[in-house]
Amino acid sequence: MKRWPSPDPLPVALMTPTTERVESQNQFNAAANVAQDQLRRVLVAWIGRKAWKISGNGGAVAKLAAELKDLSDAAGWNQQGQPFVCVLCRHGCIKAFFRGTFAGCQLSSDLYLGRVDDDGILTRLDEIERLRTDHTVAEVKNATERAYELESEARKLRRSVAVFSHR
Repeated sequence: MKRWPSPDPLPVALMTPTTERVESQNQFNAAANVAQDQLRRVLVAWIGRKAWKISGNGGAVAKLAAELKDLSDAAGWNQQGQPFVCVLCRHGCIKAFFRGTFAGCQLSSDLYLGRVDDDGILTRLDEIERLRTDHTVAEVKNATERAYELESEARKLRRSVAVFSHR
């Protein structure tokens, strides 16, 4: 039985990001880093204290909710044309959903802030993971091309051992 030839798919035209798109991502990342710093400054005082309601509908305890609302008002978040920030807790992980429009691009990211135990006590703040603010068009283009090359190589390797995975 003769096998059909299985050449690698034709190379697709890789998207080259525009300067505006890269700049908007860098601006977004800088704003998200500032928001993360501000939120951590509020939360650091809550380590070892009950910060999150576990029963009912959950949510931050009233005093923390008020502090987060004050921060949101002072920073201008959650207002028309400004970034949207929502702090939530899922499976013991406190994070902020950060969304905004920068240079015409709607972008969003989760900012991981800390952990609460089963009683809602803030046990620790997570390590700070800074979002990069210095991406360049050339760097993104090179990384995209390299990723495509690696994916193509992986497809070839999987194809070369595919016969061993069939029963």
